[in-house]
Amino acid sequence: PAGAVPAGVALPVAAVPGIAGAGAATAGVVLAPRGLIPRIPAPRKMIAPAAATQEAPKGAICPKGHALSQYTVPHYGSGKTGTCDGCNRKMRTEETVMDCRICNWYLCPDCLPLQDLEEDMFEAIWKRFHDGRDRMGKIQIFRHTRETNPVDPPPPSWYTDQQYADICRDLRTSPKVGISRELLFLWYKRSGGGSIKKDFQTLFRS
Repeated sequence: PAGAVPAGVALPVAAVPGIAGAGAATAGVVLAPRGLIPRIPAPRKMIAPAAATQEAPKGAICPKGHALSQYTVPHYGSGKTGTCDGCNRKMRTEETVMDCRICNWYLCPDCLPLQDLEEDMFEAIWKRFHDGRDRMGKIQIFRHTRETNPVDPPPPSWYTDQQYADICRDLRTSPKVGISRELLFLWYKRSGGGSIKKDFQTLFRS
């Protein structure tokens, strides 16, 4: 986003002070639906999403490294049923599972509780960018922004020290202190923040 960036790390732009809404020029700028990046018209350039890595939590990916997504078990026909690939339990029609359609592989709610999945996905996102540190800095947060927005990332002119300072201010931290795991998670969970599921699938899809 080109105005105040909402949540400082690949975060939606609307919430960041100094970007859209803090007196900064906003002519021609379209706020990103997710709120972290200023959507200034920029050349559309496809950036290949990163492949799944060993950093992704086992519960959130299939054995071949594809991101799982919610799937409703269909009616397979009389006398036929699907089976959980974790515990071999027979699945009921219309039951929700976490599934990889590419591999026809899924886990039942007992093997991968849906409430735990989001935490697994966030952990994978955090591990991908924190570079072994307990906080993200400017380099890591800007990389998060680029890689979670591969189709329409902010233009090169967006990645400035001031932009990073605005992001940190919005997250109630400072450039010197950096962005903690907790602050990034809170950004994802707040209204107008990002989508853990969407970013995970963008980063770890095959």
